[in-house]
Amino acid sequence: MTEDVPPPAFEPIHTVQLASQEDSKILSVSVYSGRAEITRLFKFKVNTGQNLVTITELPTVMDQQSFRVEGRGVATIHDVTLATAERPPSPTTSDKLQALEADHGKTVKALARAEKALSSLQTYLTSLDSQHLDVTKLQSIVDNYDTAAEKLDDKVTELESKKEKLEKEIEEEKNTLAGPKGNEKLGLKATISVFAEAEGEVEIALIYAVANATWCAQYDIRVSMQTKDKPVTLLYKGAITQDTGEASLFIECQATSLILC
Repeated sequence: MTEDVPPPAFEPIHTVQLASQEDSKILSVSVYSGRAEITRLFKFKVNTGQNLVTITELPTVMDQQSFRVEGRGVATIHDVTLATAERPPSPTTSDKLQALEADHGKTVKALARAEKALSSLQTYLTSLDSQHLDVTKLQSIVDNYDTAAEKLDDKVTELESKKEKLEKEIEEEKNTLAGPKGNEKLGLKATISVFAEAEGEVEIALIYAVANATWCAQYDIRVSMQTKDKPVTLLYKGAITQDTGEASLFIECQATSLILC
């Protein structure tokens, strides 16, 4: 009589988060007229059982019909989906922002009171009737006006400076809450289901085509007056232009494989 051997225990679904621009290496780029084909290699660890791999920062101009995934290692790829990456909602307020806005409101009201007091003081001075004014008190009235007006001017200047500073701090806090905008040209994400029989490191290659990439031929003719054998040298170059959102695309691939077709 033989005993039944229980199947291996699998852990709950293991999630792996990867960013295309930071967590991969470009293996090759083939540039055609108007498009390019890119191969990126990812290396990561998987757990025994089901693994859900999410890769963000893929180019929005990708031809989604061209998207392919190749796996290497002790794992099997079960499912692949492409979708637009949705940014999580940003918080709209914070304790710091509320405190700044409350202080700003008080400052605005204080500034309005100071400006109104200064205006009332000026109105009072201009309303004095010289015919009924005791000339002996004129100097005292003017001195008192100057003293009061100077204090109010200083207060208005101080409050205006505080108001401007608070508005700047409020704007900075709102920008902090909004978070980085990111690259809108890298708005796709891939979700890949990977089943592994054992824990270990696997490799996944993403192969896809993108628009907004092209190249054109350029020639550089150099003439040397120092030699008679080959005085003319013709250099053939390929000038590449791209607007795929992958900033380091053709810089990085110079160390791997770049093909102009």
